[in-house]
Amino acid sequence: MTTIKDIIPAFGVAILLASGAAAQTTSRTFHLTTLTSPTAVRVREIGTIVRALAAKQTSVNEESQTISVSGSSSDLALAAWLVEQFDSTGAKSGMVQYTVQGSPQSAVRIFYLSNTPRQTGLNEFVSTLRTVGGIQNMFATTPEHAIGIRTTEAQAQLAEWLVKQLDVAHASAGVERYASTGPGGPQEIVEVAFLARQGTESDLNQAVTTLRNEAGIRDIFMHSSPQGMAFRGSAEQVQSAEHLLARINAQ
Repeated sequence: MTTIKDIIPAFGVAILLASGAAAQTTSRTFHLTTLTSPTAVRVREIGTIVRALAAKQTSVNEESQTISVSGSSSDLALAAWLVEQFDSTGAKSGMVQYTVQGSPQSAVRIFYLSNTPRQTGLNEFVSTLRTVGGIQNMFATTPEHAIGIRTTEAQAQLAEWLVKQLDVAHASAGVERYASTGPGGPQEIVEVAFLARQGTESDLNQAVTTLRNEAGIRDIFMHSSPQGMAFRGSAEQVQSAEHLLARINAQ
């Protein structure tokens, strides 16, 4: 089979484009240009990001600082966008988004966390988005303190809300409810709650355990700074959880 290869510059990287008409796939090799040390680790990390959100057929060459991707044209367009986001210098904040046309998982979001400086907090966010938000395709990157997701538009909107509620320096005790439904459908409610008294890690674990055992909340994950939690359940479970939280906060 004859393969046509062209060198194409895009987004500040050199892209090697190879298209095979029979397979109807395209390949590109991205030459990274603005890596921070350690270089090998960073190449692997960006490759993992591309593999998680854009194309499963992704390989890295640490020595040449390249990432090779094979997939559809939309896969490669997303891969190019992701490389542009992370093969760069300078701090970023807020959220950036990308839409994959014609895909059921069309919503790509990258959240740059500004009030979650520790690795523990980053890990908690990943677990919260997976457990409470029902999102499976995601990654976390430590240098930027960022989380990337690819999911449906509805779940992406829920993820945006969770990040907005939880990526805060200070919080008041109480409960915030998501305006739409949870990933399981209209029977589910999603809430974020913070404790009135910022105690020990054991106190927070005990509060989460209480909601699990007494309210029957299974989809819940804690947030250690400031201390709180995100959870989802039926209307009856959430109402019971709110009563328990009011009791805990009154202690």
